[in-house]
Amino acid sequence: THTHTHTHAVEFVIVTMSEKHQGEGKDVIWKPSQLMFIPWYHPHVDRHKAEIMIGSNGFYGSYLLRDASTAGDFVVTVKNQRAVSHFEVSHIPNSCSYKFGSKRFDSLDEFVNHFADSPFLKSTTDVRVVLQTPYNRDDDEEESFVEVGEHVAIEELEHEQEDLEKDMTSKLVAVSREGWLRKRGKFVKSIKNRWFVLVNAKLVYYEKETSAQPKNTLDMTACEYVKECTQRNLQKHGFGMEAKFGDRVLYMFAKTKSEQKLWLQSLQAAMGGNTPLS
Repeated sequence: THTHTHTHAVEFVIVTMSEKHQGEGKDVIWKPSQLMFIPWYHPHVDRHKAEIMIGSNGFYGSYLLRDASTAGDFVVTVKNQRAVSHFEVSHIPNSCSYKFGSKRFDSLDEFVNHFADSPFLKSTTDVRVVLQTPYNRDDDEEESFVEVGEHVAIEELEHEQEDLEKDMTSKLVAVSREGWLRKRGKFVKSIKNRWFVLVNAKLVYYEKETSAQPKNTLDMTACEYVKECTQRNLQKHGFGMEAKFGDRVLYMFAKTKSEQKLWLQSLQAAMGGNTPLS
């Protein structure tokens, strides 16, 4: 249990950056050896793991620092009264500095000291929270979530009923996966990158990893089928997949064949498919 004395608060606004540095060819400014001195830095935690950990075990105002999906950038994950929010810490191109909200930090020490002042956070969706308690690293806890987002896990449920043969809920398929996929628009057939999260038969996609609100949420148990997309005119977008929800077919594209295979396995398992899990 961590305690933190609240001294004073500095309010600032987390803004969506219109131009995001993609991290190609840039130096790593905050090095892992330095970051490991921060107790609340979690090097092996992604968005989904962070939400489970801090959502289940954190308190209002708990926060942690983790790596972003963009190389060299970071994310501060925070538990507020309603949910868990994510805020960008972005490297400023051609500098040794980072931007967090409206503030610029020229060193890692300056960034860490800022949190000692228990600042206010206010997102573009008007979510307001005071950062009060750092959520410190626990290797045992992180190890328990190491498989989340990596492969399909099937969890057996205990049932009091003796006759389980007819009980369709005798097994809960707990599918977890997340990552970038390309997606074709429903009405305008343009191709856009979206951050997809699959957990407990819900497929959710966001504009970016740190977005607070999803663009859409789909129920995989209502999906008619998920299969590899073989349309020649779409193969230029990547390794395609198609999922049919009623009168809509969702087209998604992975960067590699192996990513496509893993996503297909997870999606089909989430809808109750019989795809081999190995």
